[in-house]
Amino acid sequence: MARRTKEDAEKTRLQLLETALALFSEKGIANVTLAQIASTAGVTRGAIYWHFKDKSQMLEALWERVFDPLDQHFAAQLEADDEDPLDVLCNLGKRVLQEVATNLQFQQVCRISQQAAFDLQMLERWNQFCLRSQTEVTLLMERAQERGLLRDNITPEAASLVASGCFHGVIERWLSVGGTVDLELEGDVIADTVFAGLRR
Repeated sequence: MARRTKEDAEKTRLQLLETALALFSEKGIANVTLAQIASTAGVTRGAIYWHFKDKSQMLEALWERVFDPLDQHFAAQLEADDEDPLDVLCNLGKRVLQEVATNLQFQQVCRISQQAAFDLQMLERWNQFCLRSQTEVTLLMERAQERGLLRDNITPEAASLVASGCFHGVIERWLSVGGTVDLELEGDVIADTVFAGLRR
């Protein structure tokens, strides 16, 4: 019985997260209340407070669910010292674009991340993510420079800014205008094009 109760609790938690993600993405973080999330999910307000004390805690859980696996993958790639660093970054870019193109929850978290200014905790988490990813990309660009793979007239810092800016920009614009480009089909070409311009 205890196991069943634990499974039910986890099922309710996931249901609340999925409902919150859809509502935040559709209406905006600031325009959604915990009561609305509970009502839409078909649970009581008590059930939602059992799992989450506020919207910030829900946002944190959503972030971890979607972005932490990507962070772990990136960290593992940083350890792969025997691989071409530009290929590592290009393949990571391709994976991110495919996630954006095919994973609805990933799209929704990206959308609510663009609303980060409405939630100070989300804003801080987003800023930390951007800073950390920029630092990690720069490390790989430095590795590429040391191996003579990076074009001569650009610093690793500038190359990191170009790559990160291109991918963030593509994702933000695609989510905004939607449907004008088949990102699932053309995502790999977009990534290849970005890194072709950085390779020696």
